Amino acid sequence: MKSLKIRKVQLFILLIFLLPQANDYRVYFSSILIYAILFFFNLKIVKSNFIARVFLFGFMFVSFFTMFRFFTIVPANYKDFTELGRLLLPTYMVLMLPFFKDFKIKDLLMPLSIIVSIDFFVSLLEFFYLQTSSSSIYQFVKTNYWATQHWHSSYRSKGLTPGPGQHAIFGVFMFVLFLSNYLFNKNQMTKKNIVFILMTMFIIASSLSRTGVVCMIISFIFLIYFYSKKVTSIKQGFSLVAILFLFIGIGGYYAKKNSANLERVSLVFTEGTSNRSFTARVDNWGELVDVALTKEPGYLLIGWGKEFFGEIAHQTDNEFVFILLFYGLIFLMFFVLFTLRYLIKTLFLNKKRDFISLTICTLIVVGYIFAIPSSFFFYVQNLVLFTLLLIIDYHNKTDKLKDIQSQSLL
Repeated sequence: MKSLKIRKVQLFILLIFLLPQANDYRVYFSSILIYAILFFFNLKIVKSNFIARVFLFGFMFVSFFTMFRFFTIVPANYKDFTELGRLLLPTYMVLMLPFFKDFKIKDLLMPLSIIVSIDFFVSLLEFFYLQTSSSSIYQFVKTNYWATQHWHSSYRSKGLTPGPGQHAIFGVFMFVLFLSNYLFNKNQMTKKNIVFILMTMFIIASSLSRTGVVCMIISFIFLIYFYSKKVTSIKQGFSLVAILFLFIGIGGYYAKKNSANLERVSLVFTEGTSNRSFTARVDNWGELVDVALTKEPGYLLIGWGKEFFGEIAHQTDNEFVFILLFYGLIFLMFFVLFTLRYLIKTLFLNKKRDFISLTICTLIVVGYIFAIPSSFFFYVQNLVLFTLLLIIDYHNKTDKLKDIQSQSLL
């Protein structure tokens, strides 16, 4: 029974990454939501805990004011109701907390290693072959996984994601998971882990995302710093030095052997950091804020919803702007306080930081950076993985607390 539950969760993880979403996102999301509701249902009563209260409050807040906007400014706010599904999925998973009691980090990494391997293979083909090919593999991936506006994004790999930006986000998320697993999880300093770390590095590099490369470097420094603080033996010290040389060596080798490709990379970086690119994004944010404050300024605290902005709603780019405009200032403050609380509690108040907590903290840090030009936290696949990590973290801490209490009674 225990293994069956684990297999259900692993299949769910495979589905959220491997189900095509380019043709009809509503079909994709409805499929994974229905799967979660049907297969994660648990009759055990969920005891009140901090994570459940946070997720439930967020969902109820958005639900209430979505209905409020339905009767006030936007009678046909269908997009707002579909946004509720995005929040319903993690909320339902947290409420079904007992279902995931036996689900461990190794059970999470198993399906993710399969997904990374497939994505790496597609990225390899795309980067070195598929861009000039009309093969059936190319046509299948293109029509089922890539957004139409990215069909002609030359030399920027998309893998199994809609676009190169999402591909970089996927790569960084996986890089953090496998690197932290290698550094902090006992008995995980294996060649297999190194292979997956290298795969994720290639995925990030092939997406030619400036933000992706910056976040990869920051997450590497962040994790290495905390690993260096726990080094207590010569063997661990040699491992740390080996990791640093490996990271620097691979970067140098790639630069030497791919000078022609790096010229294209440098152009992407130059254009990405140009004033014109940044100004265009700021103009989009300004247009949305101007529309909101001009027409209905009174909805700042509770948000205007997605339907209110019509066709220009997709121009948010910045995830903080997205939350502010669609969910409101109260929800934005609630989200920032929740993530900051976790960071402060883990990094400054807890002397013993475990593997899962450090992984979540690293993802929050890079998420703040990614959220400026893109979406990270509320990207559905990331949202599910974040929720699973928080659930695993909760059960780990609960089990440790029970062990301490049982030992004290002896």
